[in-house]
Amino acid sequence: MKSTTVLWALTLLVIVAACDKDKELTINGIWESENGSLVKINGSEGVYVQIASTTAWPDAIEKGFVKIGDLALRNLNKTDNLTWEGQGMVVRFNSYAPNIAIGVAWADLTITMNANGQSFQEHGTYGVSTYVTTWTRK
Repeated sequence: MKSTTVLWALTLLVIVAACDKDKELTINGIWESENGSLVKINGSEGVYVQIASTTAWPDAIEKGFVKIGDLALRNLNKTDNLTWEGQGMVVRFNSYAPNIAIGVAWADLTITMNANGQSFQEHGTYGVSTYVTTWTRK
């Protein structure tokens, strides 16, 4: 009887572990970027909850190019268990004046989530420029 109970407990543990491994991760939630932005993602969109105070972002806010509640991410489409594609907002600026915003635009991006679902990297492309931003679940 004792060996049957132990065997049953081990079988249950293996089944639970297998189900957890196959559990599909969601990108929905609040995420914080390494530069201090907070974005709330729900479905195919993410909106700004807080906007970074680095580079040209404060100038973009002052000029009215972006504000809290605006879309930060759009057209998010899950392409694999840990991967999404879509577009992310970027601030446009001239290289000789990186703190002066001249507008905002949409960059094409790929999001790759960590297997634990607690962080992801956003790989973006705008024109000939590329960037990588790390986000952490809040």
